[in-house]
Amino acid sequence: MALHGLDRDGAPDPGLAKKMLEDIGGTWWNVYMGGPESGGSGWTPGLLKQYKDHGITHFLLSYVGRQSGHVSQLTVSQGEQDGAEACQLAAQFGFAAAGTPVCLDLEGRTFDAAPGASLDYAGGWCNAVRAHGFRPGVYSNPRALIPLHERASRPDWVWVASWIKHTADSGADPHNVTGMPDDLWSKTGQRAWQYAGTFGDGTCSIRGLLVDIDVADSGVLVSSGAAVTGQTEDPGHHPLLVAPEPFNEDHLRHLWHIVHTGAADQHQRQLQTLWIDFFAALALKPNPDAHEQRVLTFAQHVLHVEPA
Repeated sequence: MALHGLDRDGAPDPGLAKKMLEDIGGTWWNVYMGGPESGGSGWTPGLLKQYKDHGITHFLLSYVGRQSGHVSQLTVSQGEQDGAEACQLAAQFGFAAAGTPVCLDLEGRTFDAAPGASLDYAGGWCNAVRAHGFRPGVYSNPRALIPLHERASRPDWVWVASWIKHTADSGADPHNVTGMPDDLWSKTGQRAWQYAGTFGDGTCSIRGLLVDIDVADSGVLVSSGAAVTGQTEDPGHHPLLVAPEPFNEDHLRHLWHIVHTGAADQHQRQLQTLWIDFFAALALKPNPDAHEQRVLTFAQHVLHVEPA
């Protein structure tokens, strides 16, 4: 089933967000969870709870990764670190069940600036997300997604940016996208299409707010319901038990040092917060295994974090 939705960097108030969806016959909003270059504002777990209270129950989870201004960071290893962080953010928003779809925003300008490196980065990101049990997706233009499909590390699904309109079209089909071969990611649950936006001489707005309009397979969306509270089929599962990146003692020592000395940037400070949340969640686990015990001991005695 294809469902229409909206995408906007600034989160509208819940009541307005619901009316905007009603204007296009839509059911979902894109959620900017975060990421090193996210321009989203106002998107929080608390806001999603308010959206649910207003009858909005479906979302697309996106993570804005490294872009053209940081070409040197477009590497497999950086992609893996950022993919792990995306999973942690999804868990903080209450979506931690196996198979949760999470999307990397890879702008077309980034692919244009570094075609090979940007796809290396995307592949590393997808591998890390998949290793956490989630379903990785990538948002980009057809010119980036077509070569990405040739890679073994390609995503499970894609969100194609191909604007052809300025208004909603009830007949738009994510499996019939302008500029995208139909045989790539052709199965049900593998596509979303951002088909309307502001370009050329035309604007795309609803109730006075600039937006992009999309249509998506239901399989690339998350639903609030029980998942938004962090519950899964396993009642003993805690939604924050997803490490923000692979555990590395030297890396964590360095991270704590630069945060303590004031040399860390916003992304590094956010990463430290994610690690502290992870340590706190791990301390609540009834029977941590040997590796988890080692992680907790390191957090307490080396990083001087008291997680419990």
